[in-house]
Amino acid sequence: MKVLEKALLLNNNVLEECKVLITDEYIKILLSGRVYSKLLDNRSSLSLIEYKTLSKLRGRTIIVGVNDLIDIKYNRISRISKDVMKMFNEYVGSNTNIYDVYLETKDRTYRFILTQRDMIKLRNYVRKSLHSNK
Repeated sequence: MKVLEKALLLNNNVLEECKVLITDEYIKILLSGRVYSKLLDNRSSLSLIEYKTLSKLRGRTIIVGVNDLIDIKYNRISRISKDVMKMFNEYVGSNTNIYDVYLETKDRTYRFILTQRDMIKLRNYVRKSLHSNK
C-alpha cells in the first residue's frame, strides 16, 4: 500500500486536504474537512486562501476501484504562492514541483494538486493498472 500524505482534491473550485491510499484493488481518498478556496490566475499559477476549517472532520471517503480507472493527465504548476508552499513545505523538501492531476474514471474525473513525487506514484499505479486490465 502506498500513501500520498499531502494531496488537495479540487471540487467545484474548492480545494480540500486529503490523504490518498493506493492498494492493488482500489484508490481510497480520505477527505480531512480542511477546505481552501483556489485563486488560479491562469493555467500555470496557483494560490490558496483557507476560508473555512470545519470543526468536525467530515470523514467522507471516496473509493475508486482499479477497474474504474480510464486515464491520468497532469500539468506542472509553474507559479505557486507562498501559502501553498507552506502547506507542502516539509513534505516536498528541496523539490518544489507541484502538479495539477486529473484522474479519469468511468463515473467522473477527480482533480488533485500533488507533489511531483506523489504524482509519479499515482501515475505509475494508473499506468500499471490500465496495462494489466487489457
